[in-house]
Amino acid sequence: MDPEDLVQLLRRFKETMDGENQAGWEKSRIKHLFGETRELRKEQTFKNFIHQPLLSPEKWRAEVSEYGLFENEESCLPVTVYLEDYRHVKYRFSSDQTLHFAVSNVMNEVLDGMNPSGLFVGYNVKTSFLLFSYKPGLKTNIYADTAACLKKIHSTLLRVLKIHMSFIIGEGCDTPEGLKQHLNELIGSEELREVLLGSLPDQAGEVLEKWLHLIRQENILWRRSRIGH
Repeated sequence: MDPEDLVQLLRRFKETMDGENQAGWEKSRIKHLFGETRELRKEQTFKNFIHQPLLSPEKWRAEVSEYGLFENEESCLPVTVYLEDYRHVKYRFSSDQTLHFAVSNVMNEVLDGMNPSGLFVGYNVKTSFLLFSYKPGLKTNIYADTAACLKKIHSTLLRVLKIHMSFIIGEGCDTPEGLKQHLNELIGSEELREVLLGSLPDQAGEVLEKWLHLIRQENILWRRSRIGH
């Protein structure tokens, strides 16, 4: 083969390889952007659900059907996920957004195929939720099953990202209204946790007063139920 022909052949081969690499990079980037967009949309959907009035529970059921919640008469057990030692962890990531999506990617990977099935929902960089779907029954101990899942999630996050997570398990519920109430209660418990740890000194009075009000309300309801019986 003529040396010049060989040069031209190698040049065309390199151009082909460059084109394939560029196409592969673009495909990977599009997939990454699609994943980020889907996570942000899911996060906003649940923030609206938590903080805005629930005008139509059935419409909300249909909206989140793509996430597999409340299907086939299943109930839902919410869990708060809290990132420990955030001030130290954030220095190992270039931004809060990078940390947030790193956690969501690992969470989604470890949840894939898990039993019971779980849905990861981001809330903010330090707090997120896991929603486990299950069918109530005497043969199902969702709390024990969930605890086993959380143990695996904790060890995976520690191994892959070198971060510690703590969990607060809520109460099982079979309606969107119940889930909304429990998620708000879990968020409130995180605020109280921050106050007790000294992380929210400026909000201590407001948070403690809110919890005292809830305790008083629960006490009133308990007394009424006792009188009713």
